[in-house]
Amino acid sequence: MGVIVLPEKIDVTRPFTLDYRPLGSPERLTLDFQLSGLPLDLASGQDLLSPAEIETILQAEDGWLMKFFADPPWGETPWQKVGLLLFILAGCMAAFFTKRATIRWLTLLLTFSYLGFIEGGFISVSHLVNIIKLGAAFLLSNLPLLLIFSFTMATTLLWGRLFCSSLCPFGALQDFITRFGPSRWRLRLPQAIHDKAIYLK
Repeated sequence: MGVIVLPEKIDVTRPFTLDYRPLGSPERLTLDFQLSGLPLDLASGQDLLSPAEIETILQAEDGWLMKFFADPPWGETPWQKVGLLLFILAGCMAAFFTKRATIRWLTLLLTFSYLGFIEGGFISVSHLVNIIKLGAAFLLSNLPLLLIFSFTMATTLLWGRLFCSSLCPFGALQDFITRFGPSRWRLRLPQAIHDKAIYLK
């Protein structure tokens, strides 16, 4: 394979003949050339693709994103649920960073009532099993669940059990009982038993 540099006066769009002598040989050879197809189009300065073909390619490249938003895997986006869930997640983060008890208790109340009773959409062991069995399709089929799962994974990796302290309805119930329940209902364990029993948790 090699490269031939031709003088500009040669019209490569028309048939032409090359006379040459191979290096180290006294014999002269002749080659006839006729460009065709893509090389001829390039030499002639023609557009390789028509405007319609270019538009088709651009649509194909952008199509997957447009299709994703037009027909997302979770179906019609439940904007009301997503908005309320984002509000709860924002409350969790605000309570975590500001350490303000008022924000935390309001967030826990929303968590307990909405995720615990109204929607029942908090992460549980059954969700984890379904994710293992069905893969990402299980999460992508439910946008609110995807948001909770992503939030839980990210905050757990960055800051620890933020889900347990602010987003778990069962944990919220425990906090409410501890905070507002009669003190005589509380059973105080010796520290030694607590330190061992905590691993059962």
